[in-house]
Amino acid sequence: MARLTHDCLLIVFKELKKDIRSLFSCLLVNRLWCETAVPILWKNPWALFQHHSITNNYESLYNTIISLLPQESKDFLIQNNIDLPSSYPKPLINYIRFFQHLDDKAMMHMSGSLIFIYSQTKFHIFLIEQEILKMIMSQSQRLKNLSLKTCKLKHFHYFSGATECLKNLVVFECNIEIDPSIFYGLAQICHKIKKLYVYNCYKDNDGLISLIEVQKKLQHFTCEFNSYMEFDYPPCRGIENALIKQANSLISFNSQGQLTLYHLIYKKLVNLRYLKVFELSPYPEQEYRLKAAIMPNLQKLHMNYFSLPTIIKIIESTKGNLKEIRIESEQGFSKENTTRLIQAISKNCPNLMFTTILCYGGDDDNVKELEKLFSACSKLEKIVLVHDYFNTDAEDYDDELLNVLVKHAPLNLISLKLECFKFSTKNLERFFKRWKEGRRHSLSIYNLNVVYEDCFLFNDEQIKLVNKYEKEGVIKEFKEIDSDYERFVDWEL
Repeated sequence: MARLTHDCLLIVFKELKKDIRSLFSCLLVNRLWCETAVPILWKNPWALFQHHSITNNYESLYNTIISLLPQESKDFLIQNNIDLPSSYPKPLINYIRFFQHLDDKAMMHMSGSLIFIYSQTKFHIFLIEQEILKMIMSQSQRLKNLSLKTCKLKHFHYFSGATECLKNLVVFECNIEIDPSIFYGLAQICHKIKKLYVYNCYKDNDGLISLIEVQKKLQHFTCEFNSYMEFDYPPCRGIENALIKQANSLISFNSQGQLTLYHLIYKKLVNLRYLKVFELSPYPEQEYRLKAAIMPNLQKLHMNYFSLPTIIKIIESTKGNLKEIRIESEQGFSKENTTRLIQAISKNCPNLMFTTILCYGGDDDNVKELEKLFSACSKLEKIVLVHDYFNTDAEDYDDELLNVLVKHAPLNLISLKLECFKFSTKNLERFFKRWKEGRRHSLSIYNLNVVYEDCFLFNDEQIKLVNKYEKEGVIKEFKEIDSDYERFVDWEL
């Protein structure tokens, strides 16, 4: 192993990038291993030193970075009565040149630690951050990720080397409250941003608008705004108009919280592959715009608190590319709407792998429609089946669903989540037996009891059945979960 070439080691170490402890051990093997592992470890040092197996604070990271400061910066800090740590000699390797991530919030966290450790004033911390940013701008020529949540230094883009350092930025996270002049400065340099995350997005910011407009190929947009106050914020017309100009290149649109846009953007997102709109109280205008949207290339749909007719319309606008449908919580639960949802999935989603299916309580027609869905969607691997509890008779069994599953469920099915269903012990055992006889994949079963009613839990006899078929390999995993927030916990690819 010690004789592996640098290229071979690089391939191996990249696979270990999330295994920080193993990567650290590679540093001690020999010089070649060390030189190969160091750039990977120092791409994102802020995340590295958050890892509890390495250190519980930022002190060692910050001291290492300070030790790498140019002598000119050290002299400047000393002249301003800043006591620098003397116990950290300058490392043999210049880690700064490997930086690809810059996180101002992490720097602020470490600065706060230094206030306590070295009894410096806030002005001193500002000066230290300034000199560190100067060093990063001049020595790291390949920043890919930049996160600005507070940003006290408004003109860091003027520092020597900033243009080379920032011109290839790909991922940018920011807070809407950041001074527009910072965005104006970045707009002169950064034209290759592909992923943009905007936090606290409740108003327009002229600088951010300019930054969005100058991007050559913005692909992913995420905004978050969680307001618990009953207040109507004015729509962010400028941000939306800037996004509309980027609509052809956008492949991911993610809105969480109260979206303060006019919603005209939806009908422009014709190349979208991923749509997530997660809001507690969608506006009628937003429902209307989403119903009118046409998203033929959509692959992943994630909705919360929208009406079933709106979700159905989005599915019907797709052209067979949907692979994943997540419905966190729904409005408009009725026999007509659940039937339409199942039919829409059957007709438009031949490549579906993960889906949420809603069934109206006590209605056999929905279960029969599932036969058509399973036949049309043969690639299904994971299903969440949701029963409308408010229209369900707790005394009735849903055994017909078990019959449809064992006869018609796709051969790829490996995970089944059942929300508010009730089965007889006799038919449950018959289901397990026939699943085994069909030599299907081992099935993970999750029973979601979101209404905390004992009638929807497996009884002692049914639990014994589960244990029996777990030992025989028919059931891979069984869990009973008392929360609807667990619908998609195992859905990550």
